[in-house]
Amino acid sequence: IIDTGAGISERIQMFMRSADDLLVITMPDPSAITDAYATIKIASKNIKNIGIILNQVSSKKEAMSVFEKIKKVATLNLDPSLTLEYIGKMNIDPNIAKSVKQRLLFAKEFPSSASSKDLERIAKQISKKLERNVLVPKEESGLNGFMRRLMENF
Repeated sequence: IIDTGAGISERIQMFMRSADDLLVITMPDPSAITDAYATIKIASKNIKNIGIILNQVSSKKEAMSVFEKIKKVATLNLDPSLTLEYIGKMNIDPNIAKSVKQRLLFAKEFPSSASSKDLERIAKQISKKLERNVLVPKEESGLNGFMRRLMENF
């Protein structure tokens, strides 16, 4: 897993082209949604299945609303073969900020919190995606495949 941060510089695009899977994480903020859509637009030239995670939402309803808006715009404007998949959401949780300030893992410090449960559901969704990729040839997936694809950019 590589967290590239926001933006779509050439280096980030290189990582996106090299990845086995792409997850775009955004939040219900207009500038974040615009950045996520720009990332999806650029990535859709090479990747046809993109997962989306909504962070810092107030509810699943809000997460699904943002996801559906992104999906609608993508469906109208991008390659029809592109599939956007809702992976999950993380609710706003003051325990996360508290854990970050204390340099602790929030899921370990607050294992029964709603956010820990959200994170567990997201991990399970990602695991399902990995299980579906098990038939990919060994040289095409995992760290070896990633490094080979990455080196093709130089």
